[in-house]
Amino acid sequence: MRDAPHDSLYIDTMYASRIPELRRAESDALLGLFRTMVADPTYAYRHRWSVGDLAMWDNRCTLHRVASDFVGRRVIHRVTVAGARPVGPRDVVVAEAP
Repeated sequence: MRDAPHDSLYIDTMYASRIPELRRAESDALLGLFRTMVADPTYAYRHRWSVGDLAMWDNRCTLHRVASDFVGRRVIHRVTVAGARPVGPRDVVVAEAP
């Protein structure tokens, strides 16, 4: 992504079945790694809610899910903010040095 500090990989671990550019064994191993990383709490942020809190995230580079162990009422508003279009390998523009 142009406006992200790091490269991003878009993958849905629930539906991705194969990485066509790789041999089946390599694809299965890499998808297995991604599924393991997504479930690893090391890479997770868990918000501890307090009165008046507001949480926002960028869906383009964040995997999120709702924990069902909260108590009380939550008010949720979804907002879509204009941003840079995600860039894939076919979209990359390489600038030549002067």
